[in-house]
Amino acid sequence: MARADAGFYCKEVVEAIEGLGDRYSYILSADKTTALVRELEAAEWKQWAGTAGVCEFWYEPMGWGGPSRFVPVRYRLEQEPSDQYQLFATEQWKYRVFVTNRKEDKRAICREYDGRATAENYIKEGCNDAGFAVLSGRCFEANQNYLQMAILAYNSNRWVQLMALRPQQTYQRTQLRTSRLRWVFIAAKLVLHEGRRWIRLSQTFVEKELFGQLMDRLRSIQKIGSSYASNRAAPLTARVFA
Repeated sequence: MARADAGFYCKEVVEAIEGLGDRYSYILSADKTTALVRELEAAEWKQWAGTAGVCEFWYEPMGWGGPSRFVPVRYRLEQEPSDQYQLFATEQWKYRVFVTNRKEDKRAICREYDGRATAENYIKEGCNDAGFAVLSGRCFEANQNYLQMAILAYNSNRWVQLMALRPQQTYQRTQLRTSRLRWVFIAAKLVLHEGRRWIRLSQTFVEKELFGQLMDRLRSIQKIGSSYASNRAAPLTARVFA
């Protein structure tokens, strides 16, 4: 699914996504035009908590090949939305307007688009902490392979955070740089004693016990069929890149 701001609101983008088939969908933020404002003023609005109304209608912008579904939300001029949204205003109202080919309830469409801002935070973290933005050169195949490895590294860090959860503890998002300092870049020494190799952790490492539990869980991962699983349960609910 594509979620994009008004910079992608055009006939070419809509036709390109719709040309891919029914498996692909989009929610685009719409630009303010005089014709669109007339449609907004004539629409039948319904109440929605936190707003001054929500509605939907079919409208064909000039030059488009057919009508599309538009889902607007409006606010009174003195009323500010609780989050940062893309808005345009008229004399009486502020509007958020989306064009989409999805069939869900109009409120669900708005909530789905709002998740775009969260996705941007994950991409920003991937660029800063997982090297998404460091490309090796002008070879597309090489850059594609590098990005796949960077995504794998990002997801691996997230899975380590999940495996480190204590019993009954819920997942709270932690930046990758923080989790690395807790579980990867720790003070330790590799020791060879009586033919066995083991790791001696620093006496100042305050999370020795939890680190030991994490390592036990990682060692317990086994291949089951075509997938891998741990026989020691841990909650698995974190955002990863597909």
